[in-house]
Amino acid sequence: MAKRGRPPKLDSHKRGQVLGVLAVGGSIATAAAAVGCCVRTIYNTAQRDPEFFDQLRNTRAMHEVKLLKHIDDAAAQSKYWRAAAWKLERLYPDRYRPQPQGMVTSREVHNFVEDLMKLIRDQTDGATYDRIITHTNDIFDRHSIEAPGAIELALDRAAEQANEEESEALPADAA
Repeated sequence: MAKRGRPPKLDSHKRGQVLGVLAVGGSIATAAAAVGCCVRTIYNTAQRDPEFFDQLRNTRAMHEVKLLKHIDDAAAQSKYWRAAAWKLERLYPDRYRPQPQGMVTSREVHNFVEDLMKLIRDQTDGATYDRIITHTNDIFDRHSIEAPGAIELALDRAAEQANEEESEALPADAA
């Protein structure tokens, strides 16, 4: 008995063409244009056919791996040191990305806030320090800024250290 319904828009030949476009770095949109279908058709076909879905995913991943290998091969030759520098900048941007003049990194902000909070803690009494912490959090709230993890961590560390130092300063019978 013959199958009923319309034939699939992506037959095995067109699926192969889609994979071929992706294998050289093309996008799904480019692949769709190349085979004369809509992007949604490719996504729908992949959704219905797990094997095709896996082929799409693997083809894209293999293209990425191929490009990374080319960069590694170039970087292995000292005359192409820029390939290694480029890869470092993208894989580890916090450490290797060039910083624009005057730009402050999150690490520098973290260190500054931590040092500032230590200074405030050392120069104020516990109640004053607690008020400063409260006002600092209010400033973040007023500006609809979620206190960055580094700043919260610095504030928490400084508060803990202040509490520890207060506890150590108390006579043994007062504790």
